[in-house]
This record gives sequence, structure tokens and C-alpha cells, in this order.
Amino acid sequence: MSSNGVKVDPQAAKRDDPINKMAPTEARAFDIRRESENREQIMEAGQDDHKKGVEETIRQIKAEQKISLEKKNERLDILDRKKKTQFGYRRQLASYLVQTLETLEWLPNWDCEVLITDGTPVTIYGKHFQTKSGVLMIVKTPRGHVLHQGMLITGEPVLDLAGCVTLALQCENSLDDARGLLTDSLKADPDTIIDKHGNNISTPR
Repeated sequence: MSSNGVKVDPQAAKRDDPINKMAPTEARAFDIRRESENREQIMEAGQDDHKKGVEETIRQIKAEQKISLEKKNERLDILDRKKKTQFGYRRQLASYLVQTLETLEWLPNWDCEVLITDGTPVTIYGKHFQTKSGVLMIVKTPRGHVLHQGMLITGEPVLDLAGCVTLALQCENSLDDARGLLTDSLKADPDTIIDKHGNNISTPR
């Protein structure tokens, strides 16, 4: 689509899993150990002693938040250094957006690309669009529907990184919508909502 575009690899998260680089026997042992650790965390968080269960859940959340914060701070430092050149800064932002999008659970045959824009027109699947200085996320569904959402670059790493997260969340919402997981999707067709007995729940007409 563009020389300034970066394709999102839907299989990146699975491909980068360390288990893929192990021998079959080692991989099975690693998978069993990982499953055991996950089960142990779940059991600790859901134990009968409510107070201990809450404490363990808080501990796990804080550990995950610490890792997330460290990664965010590292990205902000890199962006701050990249501010010397506009293109380098935009390219780094686009890279972070792609990395975030690759952590999503993609549906089969969905395509996604992130473009670095500079104000010149771009062509998206046969249609021409005017752009501004920023990054543009383009998602194409198997039915040919094209979703595009962009963001302007402010030059402030905190704001721009938050903008990338917002774009990724919008993409995730589109994926969830296609799966029928969003409340709005269910409300649009009340006959798809069933009660615990499997009977359709419909609103009065």
C-alpha cells in the first residue's frame, strides 16, 4: 500500500512465544510448567480465605503494572530521543502501535497496516485520502470493509503514546464487535440475547 506502511502480523504473539524455539520435549515441559504456574496463581487468587485471596490478586496486579510501567517508561525515553527528527519520531510511534496491535487476538483473514503520514495524499484500497503529520491505522475485514483511524502527532511522547493505545483499543473493539462481544452489538439484535434457559429475550415492540 505504501513504502511508509508497516504490516501487522496477526501471528506475531504466537510466533514470538519462547516455546516455539524449544525442542519438542523441552517445549512440553515448559508448557506444563507454565500451565501449572497459571493454575497456582488462579488458585491463590481464588482461595477460600477471602482476605488472602484479595491480597494475592492485588500482588499479581501490582507485579503486572510494574512491568507495564517499566516498558512504558522505556518507550517514552526512546521517543524523547527520537524527537530530533520528525520522521524518526513518527516511525518509532508507528512501530509501537504495530507492536501493540500484534498483541491482539486477530480474527482469520483480517488485515492491518500502519502508515506513517506526512500531509501528502494516500490511496487506501483504491480511495484517495488527504493526510496530516501522524500515523494511520488501516484495517480490512474479510468482507472488504475498510476501517481507518489516524492520529496527529503532538510531539509530546506521553500524549502520542497514549494516542497509539487508543487506536489499538479502537481496533480491539472492532474485533470484539465482529465476534458479537460488544453490548451494542447485542442490543442491535435483541433476539440474539438468551436467558439461562436458552430462550430468546426480546424487547417489547
